[in-house]
Amino acid sequence: MSTRRIGVAGLGPMGAAIARMLVARGHDVLVWNRTAEVAHRLHGATPAASVAALVAAADAVVVSLPGYRITRELLDTEDCAAALDGTLLIQLSTGRSDQARQQQAWAQSHGATFLAGSVLGYPRSLGTEAMTVLYGGARAAFDEWAGTLADLAPGQVFVGEDPGAPAALSGPLWHFYYGAYGAFLEAAAYADASGIGIRDFASAAEGMSRILSDGMQDSTTRIAEDRLAGDQATIAAVHRDLVGGQSALDRLGIDGLSRAAFVTCLSRAIEQGDGDRDPAAAFHHVRREPPARS
Repeated sequence: MSTRRIGVAGLGPMGAAIARMLVARGHDVLVWNRTAEVAHRLHGATPAASVAALVAAADAVVVSLPGYRITRELLDTEDCAAALDGTLLIQLSTGRSDQARQQQAWAQSHGATFLAGSVLGYPRSLGTEAMTVLYGGARAAFDEWAGTLADLAPGQVFVGEDPGAPAALSGPLWHFYYGAYGAFLEAAAYADASGIGIRDFASAAEGMSRILSDGMQDSTTRIAEDRLAGDQATIAAVHRDLVGGQSALDRLGIDGLSRAAFVTCLSRAIEQGDGDRDPAAAFHHVRREPPARS
């Protein structure tokens, strides 16, 4: 059993899952929720009478609330401020980079140490390889608590002492996830229309996932080293196929921003003399001229 007590503030789907995981891993867990009966129903954890009582009794407090504003409203009281001295505040609520930096400054002004975290995964993924948490802030505190935090996400990553870094990185990662997830669903619908069962499709897609991972690693290396030379004829053919409406993307029924952005970036690459490069060259155009966000 851990000799240090961990507080969990907020017992929504993610907060409750975090508390249950910490209890299951043998930690001494104190919990608080606005609706007190929720905290009393969490077996193995000790309910706190108030947020201030939670902060005063815990060595580290994990916050899982709807946002940074609510966190500040709950903690910015005279009792909580007095209890924060010497406590590690681990903020796992969703927020912007500037909010994380502001909350670190506020926590430090009350003698607390601060870590901001961005959770990449679902409550069901906690404690598995499918869960990643990005952390930024106090490096020494992360190193000290890394073993405990790994119980939540074996794939945890410390991304730097800037507490705004996790939010800055998680945004593009979620864009990648939902784009890939959308492509999976589109492809599954196409397979279904062709008479292929979803389980058979998903089983075969595992192999394509490995190919995607290999392609990502290859593109990462070549983009980082500016080695994007490719077959001009092949790239031109891909471009004609996309613009001409005869591509696999069309047959899958994919249109909208993702398709338009790729075609536009590839067109720019060819028009601006980059026709001897492969589609990874589009990366540079996206970086220079990101697609407009609604």
